[in-house]
Formats: sequence, structure tokens, C-alpha cells
Amino acid sequence: MASTALKQIAVYGGGRWARTLVAVLRQVLPEDSEIVWVTKNCFTEVLSSLNLNPVSNLRLVSEWDLAGSSTDAVIVATSPTSHFELVRKAVKLRLPTLCEKPIASSSSQLKDLLSVSEAGQCLVGINLEFLFASYLHDFAERIRPVSVRSIHLDWLDPWSEERDGEIKYGEFYSDIVSDQLPHCWSVLATIRPDSSRLFLTDISYSPECVELQGYFGSSPVYLRLSRRAAMRVRRATVTDDHGIDTVLDFSIEPGSIISSGQEIVNTWSDKRPLACSLNSFVDVVRHRDLRFRWPLELKNCLDAVESSLRAGDMLKAVQDKQIGNLLLDKPLDLANSENVNLIVDRFLPEFAVQGRRFSAHTFCQQKAFASAWLSTVR
Repeated sequence: MASTALKQIAVYGGGRWARTLVAVLRQVLPEDSEIVWVTKNCFTEVLSSLNLNPVSNLRLVSEWDLAGSSTDAVIVATSPTSHFELVRKAVKLRLPTLCEKPIASSSSQLKDLLSVSEAGQCLVGINLEFLFASYLHDFAERIRPVSVRSIHLDWLDPWSEERDGEIKYGEFYSDIVSDQLPHCWSVLATIRPDSSRLFLTDISYSPECVELQGYFGSSPVYLRLSRRAAMRVRRATVTDDHGIDTVLDFSIEPGSIISSGQEIVNTWSDKRPLACSLNSFVDVVRHRDLRFRWPLELKNCLDAVESSLRAGDMLKAVQDKQIGNLLLDKPLDLANSENVNLIVDRFLPEFAVQGRRFSAHTFCQQKAFASAWLSTVR
């Protein structure tokens, strides 16, 4: 098998997840491979972090000329609104690229990426690391003999939580389905590998929870998504034809499986999901003939992207109807958190795409955003 050198890899993004990604990437890369870490908005913060926790063979820059560099591959972990343009630029240069979700915010962007990558025979993938979670594969093996009646999947997050000593906020500059549904798809694709298509039939919205119904292959699925839950929940429940549930709770990884009234505590096998996904990218960059068997290759994850885009359109239609009813009230009550949350969920991502980024960490900031939006429609 022919091998390609991987001497330099560029990582774009400086947020909490990008910092985690770089630390894991250093562990899976050969020591002689250089990481060029590109972040403009978080440069000072990342520099301070590196002073406390140095990373070997790493160059931190605020700007990087991909076309004029010796970069062999690219990882995009910036804010979602910049994903498409960065990926497209890298792919036009025929640089193998791995992108955090969402990779595209519209069907036209997705078609463009597919066209550009095919024209240059360039490798491009989405970092759906749960496809490599060993406990999901263990769960899939346990339910493999089961005749599935339905699958329920809960993917719930609080608005903010402390992770690794710092406050983590949800990605509220993306709509909730483009943020969370790709991960749900990767869970379904792992535990039901005989199916590959997610077909959504219904969606309902409240600020507390978005519920989706549909089918994954022939199995009915019920998904619950939230960014305002009391606590983080990751739970898959498979119900068989006898009404018996087999439950995987991975709210704290690797979690446990509850089957026939017994709890089985999961154990990690080999590397963690992020290390496995990054390692798979390194392998496929070095051995291009692995491309079409690579789980993260865009074409292999196409249903995850298309399902998220369809669900996004369905969600906007439901939210727009609710907002239309809301505007019948004069004056609109912005002291009501439900009203504010609806406006934030519908339009904060849309304003972010336009380059208008509002702070929304606190309710006062969210109320200010809702007020600013209201002034544009009246």
C-alpha cells in the first residue's frame, strides 16, 4: 500500500473544542509531523494555554497562507458559520480536509463541496467521532439479535455546564438540529449498521425540547434534542417486539447498558472516540486508497448532512408559525422567557450567518437580542 508523507497539518479554530482536538491530535500524529494552529480571534487565549501546557512541534499563528505553505492536510474546528468557506478553500487546493459539523448550511453549499471535491479527487470528511465509540459498538452487538419495534434517543444539554474546569456553552449560533442531529445520526448508524437512511416525518418545537419522529431504515425512531435541559443526557432506548427495553446511557462515557433488569457497566476498548476519528483521518491521508472505506468520508455521511438540512427547514417552518402567532400580540411581552427563547432559537443562528454575532450567554443578553430583532420587524 503506497504511503503519503504527512509532515504538516493545519488546524483552524481556537475554542474549547479546538484545544481538546489539538491535544489529542498531537498524541496520534508522528512526532515529526508539525501542527500549524491557526486562530485569530482566540490567539491570546490559546497562547496562554500553550504557555501552561506546551505542545511539541506546534506553530501558533493568527493567519496562514494555505496556498503558499507546505500543508499536507487541514482540520476545521472554527465557529460553524466559517466551516463551508474554509473547507471549500482547502479542497480547491486539493488538501485532504476533516471538518467539524455542520460542514454546510444549505443544500447548495453541500452540492458545491461535493462537486469541488470530486473534480479534484480530494478527500473531505466530517468529524462524527461517535462512529468510533466502542460502547456503541458493544451496544449494537447486544441488540443485534433483537427484533426492533422502536428506538428512542435523547440528546439533551444544559445551556451551560462546567467541563474540564471551564464553562461550556452550547453551540447556540447554529440551529439545534444542525448541531445535534448529526451526532444522533452517527449513534443510529452505529447501533443499526444494517440501515443507513434517516427519514423524518414530523417535528415539534418548544424552547425546552425539539422532538422528531421518523424512521431509520425500517425502524421507527423518536428523537429528543435540547439545549435547555436540567442536565446532560445521552440515552438510547431500543424496544423489542415484546415491549422490552434495552437501554444505553452514555451521559457520562462510556456509560452503562441496562438489559433485562441488569446493569452492565461499559469499559473503554483501545482509544477514545476522538482519538480514533483523528487517527482514521491521519491513516486515510497517508493511504489514499482507504478513502471510500473511511467512515467519515463525506459521501459515507451524506445522509447525516442531508437529514440535518431537511430537519432544519422543518424546524424553521414550525418556529415561523409560532412567531407569526406571537407577533399578533401587541405589545410583544419580552419579559416572558418562552417568547425570548423562541426568538433566540430561530434568529440567533440566522444573524450569525450574516456576520451579526450577538452575545447570548445570559437571559439579559438574550432579551437584548430579542428586542433588537423585534425592532427590525416593526
